[in-house]
Amino acid sequence: MYYNRTFELLQNVHVPSQLLLDKCNSFRCTHWACINDYYSCIVSALRRAMDELLFIYLNRILYIELDELKQPSINVHNLKM
Repeated sequence: MYYNRTFELLQNVHVPSQLLLDKCNSFRCTHWACINDYYSCIVSALRRAMDELLFIYLNRILYIELDELKQPSINVHNLKM
């Protein structure tokens, strides 16, 4: 599920063509800002996938725990009747 979501999100990350086509001279790279922006977009996509799936996972755990807490209450209520 995580890999599918990261795949979807990373498809929306724009690959800067200048990083693929331009060349830096051996003494100075002129693409640092572009590289940093590209890197930030990748990290943001991975973080978003993690946050979304963590939210889903924690909600499932919460519902399971609530059901486990609810059942004894239902049993006690049924005994009183």
